[in-house]
Amino acid sequence: MKCTIQTITPVHIGNGKEYGPSDYYITKSSKGSLILARADINKVFMSLSEDQKEEFIQHLSDPSFQLEEYLNNVLGKIPPKIKIYLARLMSQRPPNVEETIKTITKPYIPGSSIKGALRTAILYNVISKGEMDQIYNLIRDGSRGPFINFWDAQQFQNQFFAGNKNDPKYSIMKFLQVSDTQTIPNPTIYSMVSLKVGQGRNEWYSRNDRTVITYAETIGVGRKLDFDFNSSYDPQVHQELGLSDKEEFLDIEKIKEYLFKFSRDYIDHEVNFAQKYGVEYLEKFYLDLEKNNTEDSPLMRIGFGSGFLSTTIGLRLKEEDSQTYKKVRQTFRRSYPFEFPKTRKITLLNKKPGKPLGWVKVINNE
Repeated sequence: MKCTIQTITPVHIGNGKEYGPSDYYITKSSKGSLILARADINKVFMSLSEDQKEEFIQHLSDPSFQLEEYLNNVLGKIPPKIKIYLARLMSQRPPNVEETIKTITKPYIPGSSIKGALRTAILYNVISKGEMDQIYNLIRDGSRGPFINFWDAQQFQNQFFAGNKNDPKYSIMKFLQVSDTQTIPNPTIYSMVSLKVGQGRNEWYSRNDRTVITYAETIGVGRKLDFDFNSSYDPQVHQELGLSDKEEFLDIEKIKEYLFKFSRDYIDHEVNFAQKYGVEYLEKFYLDLEKNNTEDSPLMRIGFGSGFLSTTIGLRLKEEDSQTYKKVRQTFRRSYPFEFPKTRKITLLNKKPGKPLGWVKVINNE
């Protein structure tokens, strides 16, 4: 089945790497937009004379070295064919940029990220009050505070997705295939901050009296990325594995319903959160976003900045089992009493708050 993801806000799924001013230079597009050009340092090096090469190596050992300044002031030009890829720059000059996952130079969304979001939406919809009560019993007291053992958590999840063998190798999700999306030509770089709400005031998260700003490559707003979504249900095989009662987890119409309901509840929660703490721009964003969430083309949240409530069943616990939710939040070593989680990742545009990260629309093309 052919499907499309349309990005409503920037999506960042990191590859664990970053780069800085020693690896890029800034240029402009034909329309005057700022463009960051990621440079191939080996090609820069090979374009130099022998004397320049020795000097260049010394420059690279300097943490404050800026490639653009060197190219303009020392060489007086940009050597040909040194760029690896271009990225649209929606921020000031970044001190460091977190890379997004790419196939060589072109960003995409991994199928595993999509499938993980589907799994969370399914679990959010099917877990019962009695099963939520079991989570409380999973929490153990340790010398450093409450914690949940990884294997206990895995076994708990298996009861929803695995069959009579209670083994993740025989999970119903193994019969759900989600491909990586197609790639896009170039990433878009945004600056991001963490909004921290408080009792009486809201502020950007800071360290040593300085706002902490993160710069990251993203798949920008309004991009459409196709991917394949397929499921295989064999009544005989699934009966043998004890999966017959989980057939609906492979039904595209049921999955869309799960996504719609999860996003509906989460958006409603964020509207209430914004109203409670007087964050008007966040309230407006989610009221507008709510109109985009439909049963036929539901919304989904993926990637960096999605947060605890949109990547877990935490919202169900918060709304329906406050005692267990309180216990769960203690495993995060968070002691503030008034709100958890109390931060939200937001993009910055011209030093003004932009949008929360990771919102996409899922469109069925068949």
